[in-house]
Amino acid sequence: MKSGKRIIIITPGFPANEQDTSCIPGLQVYVKALSRYHTEYEPVVITLQYPFTKEPYRWQDVPVFPCGGRNRGGINRVLTWLHADKLFDELAQEKMPSLVHSFWLNEACLAGIAKSAEYEIPHVSSILGQDVLPANRYLRGLNLSRTMVVAPSYFSLETLTSHTSLAHSTVIPLGVDPDELPVRTNAERDIDLLGVGSLIRLKHYEILVDVLSELKRNNPGIKAVIAGDGPEKPRLIELTEQYGLQDNITFAGKLQRPEVLELMGRSRVLMHPSEIEGFGMVCAEALNMGMRVVSRRVGSVLEHPNWRYANTMNEFFAQTTASLNEPQPATQEVFFDIRQCVNAYAELFERLI
Repeated sequence: MKSGKRIIIITPGFPANEQDTSCIPGLQVYVKALSRYHTEYEPVVITLQYPFTKEPYRWQDVPVFPCGGRNRGGINRVLTWLHADKLFDELAQEKMPSLVHSFWLNEACLAGIAKSAEYEIPHVSSILGQDVLPANRYLRGLNLSRTMVVAPSYFSLETLTSHTSLAHSTVIPLGVDPDELPVRTNAERDIDLLGVGSLIRLKHYEILVDVLSELKRNNPGIKAVIAGDGPEKPRLIELTEQYGLQDNITFAGKLQRPEVLELMGRSRVLMHPSEIEGFGMVCAEALNMGMRVVSRRVGSVLEHPNWRYANTMNEFFAQTTASLNEPQPATQEVFFDIRQCVNAYAELFERLI
């Protein structure tokens, strides 16, 4: 057992093992970095729904206690919450926690509020992305008066406070661990456009397909890859066939994080037309892998020559065209270093504890 101050992290999901790199990458990088760079803390994770087991395990030497909720509703969800409550009490009996850190304004935050009040310890709740929207049914039942809400970007904080009052809040961007990034090479990049993320309506990958269709008029051999899966995939494939882009676009499916980073190392421009992001981990990773980025002004936007912004399809077309006409970035800058993130959290924890 580590001797530092115990931080109990409550989250709906957590990687099942160290090979499960596609499960909430931002949370993975944060927990690993907090444990690695701030040994004055002892992070312990309670995960409510995923993985689908109740067997405790260690991840990157961090103890993880899963409740195995399997995203079930009704009485099964209540039983999951009761199991989490029992796990928290057992951990507290073993060693009193100094702080509870819940991830996202949902059932994890609800549990964090309750245990914070019961043990009279501070509660920090971090925003993910879509949990800031009014459609989040948990928001109406969360008493955030004693909770420090941490947003990963000013965009997400402003979105939340436009309809929900907060007593305590701050902004701490998430980050990328430079040690986890593949070495960048000068190899030729054979993918012109890359899209990475869940294929859901909010991500608007139909814009990528539309832009690709326009770009093909002057560049018949242009290549694009979309890495991800979701309910919009059949519609995107149908749109691809409608435009006759079968030879221009590849649907790679859901990939593990090392595979995504390898694709980024082969790609020139990341197009990310999502209408909502908390931080935008994929944009940060793309910049660090030497790509140019075209996105909406959501998440942790960065005013940088390698990052262009757009809203409409015509704007995405214009900004993507401009990005493709520019040489690949030659600098080896590190963007959004995770050490800055965990240092800011550590300072926050010390103020609260």
